[in-house]
Amino acid sequence: LARDAARVTAEWRDAKESIKIKQLVVIDLKDKNQELTTQLNDCRRLYEHVKSTRNRHATLTQSSQQALAEMREKMKMVEHESAILRAELESAQTRLHDTERQLNALERERDSTRLDVDQVRRQANEKKAEAGRQMMDIDKLTSLIGARERDLARIQQRFRIATEDRNS
Repeated sequence: LARDAARVTAEWRDAKESIKIKQLVVIDLKDKNQELTTQLNDCRRLYEHVKSTRNRHATLTQSSQQALAEMREKMKMVEHESAILRAELESAQTRLHDTERQLNALERERDSTRLDVDQVRRQANEKKAEAGRQMMDIDKLTSLIGARERDLARIQQRFRIATEDRNS
């Protein structure tokens, strides 16, 4: 009965710990979801900005084609600005890709570390359970030794009494 109670208690503790771990995972996933939502909104804003910039350049290009003779200098300036914007966009995209790669590497490292921590926790729990079992075994053996010593003392006492009775 005590063993069953201890086993049920251990199972209850394991279930409680499992719930705590799952709650932490849920919190982490909520945080990640919020980060991804923020990134998505940033990308949407960037897309709209790039889209409006592209539309503005398209309008400028059409206007410059209509007045090509008058606007050759302005067209060169627009082309130059467009090249700068493309270079900046490529630079921003490169930085974004580098940041994404770093983020992915950090996430993999975090996940690996979490797995390692979980494994160490499981091992620690197993060691604690084993130590508990060993302590129970020690207590049993200690009580058995005590009982045997008392039996031995009683036998020695009877032997002494029997020897004294025989010798007297």
